[in-house]
Parts: sequence; C-alpha cells; structure tokens
Amino acid sequence: MSASAGFPTTLYTTGAPVAMTGEATTDDGTHGVFQVTNAAKRIIDPAHDVAVYVNGSPVSGAKFVTVNHLFGIITIASALSPGDVVTIDAYYCPRLQIATGKSAGFTTKRDYPDATVFNAVAARTKQIGLKDFEISLELLEDSLTDHDPGAGLVTLQAALLAGTPFLVEVLLGGTGSYWRGWGLIQQDDLKAPVDGMVSSAVKLVGLTRISNHFAVSGLYGDHVVWAFGT
Repeated sequence: MSASAGFPTTLYTTGAPVAMTGEATTDDGTHGVFQVTNAAKRIIDPAHDVAVYVNGSPVSGAKFVTVNHLFGIITIASALSPGDVVTIDAYYCPRLQIATGKSAGFTTKRDYPDATVFNAVAARTKQIGLKDFEISLELLEDSLTDHDPGAGLVTLQAALLAGTPFLVEVLLGGTGSYWRGWGLIQQDDLKAPVDGMVSSAVKLVGLTRISNHFAVSGLYGDHVVWAFGT
C-alpha cells in the first residue's frame, strides 16, 4: 500500500436512526455474503429489530445468518443460488460529519492472558483474549457543538454525561478505507488559550454493541467492537 497523507481524512459520528424496509443488498460473488447496497445506510442500529429476506421470504431458523452492524454485511452460512435476492428491514444510522476534526489517533489491541501451567515447557502459554480499542480525537470546537442540528441533539458532552454509546467513523485520507467503532467517551479535555483556538481532546474506549433485536429467529449479531471496511 502506498503512502497516504493525513489531511484528506474525514471524521463522522451518527444521528438518530432511520427506518429502512426492503433495502437492497449486493452479493459479493460468493452467494453467501451480502452488503447493503446504499453506502449511506450500512451502519445498522443495534437497538432496533433486524429482519433478512431471501426472495421476499424471511430467513428461517435453519439458515444461520450473521449481521455485521458496522458495515451492513449479511452472512448466510449456506450459499444461496446465483440470482437470489436478499433484502433487509432495519434501522440505519445516518452519518454526521465532525467538521472541525484535525487529528485522530488509534490504539487497537487484544488481551493475551497467561495460561501457563506447572511442568509446562520453558515458555509461556498464551490464550487469545478480548479485543479493545482507544481512540483520541482533537477537535477545533467545544464539546457542546451540535453535530445534528436538523434532526436532534448530538453533542460530545451529552454522550459523556449519559454514558451513551458513540460511533466514530474515520475515512482515512486518500485510501478509501473506513475505520468504524462503537465507544464510550471517557475523557474530554477542553482548551481555550488566550492566543489560540478553542479546542477539545476527546478519548473514547471500545464498546461492543450486540443486538438481540431480531424480528426472525436464526439471526445473530456479529461481535465486532471495531473494524476496517468499505
């Protein structure tokens, strides 16, 4: 992958969920993985019902279906026939640009707890553990800026005080790749120097949001706390 400048990067969060019915998906060519076709509707809200249909019929419990809420991806365990049409009823989260973002930093990590026992070989045994992330954002605004003036109130301060899950999307400069993750705002440092700009430094920690809101049995939420995608 070639080098990429940081300045074309764009930050987003999400607004009030909006219902979509019979939303089209696109087959990735395997006939088992389908993504919501409209890129603006791919962030699926975990707090609302999800229903998946094949050729207009709801999936049954016999078909194991996983929903990746971060990127609107439907995975069906048994491949369908070419030409089968998969649609989805759900709520999507519209994207809201955080226009004053000037820096973003990520720490993505996984725990590896020690599982070494007595009389083991002379090296530690590790068990694969939990995923997590931390993200820091530097913004040229205070935390009371409303990022959704047309439909509601979305502020960093409200999310911090209420412990509200907050989605951050970063369109990495010039690469066409998106980083998305649900987090909780842990810290907000506001700065107002007399000779500079008002700014805030926001820290989020990772949060997995798994949906139990499925209108039809046989659907499951993917355990994704953060992910890269398109």
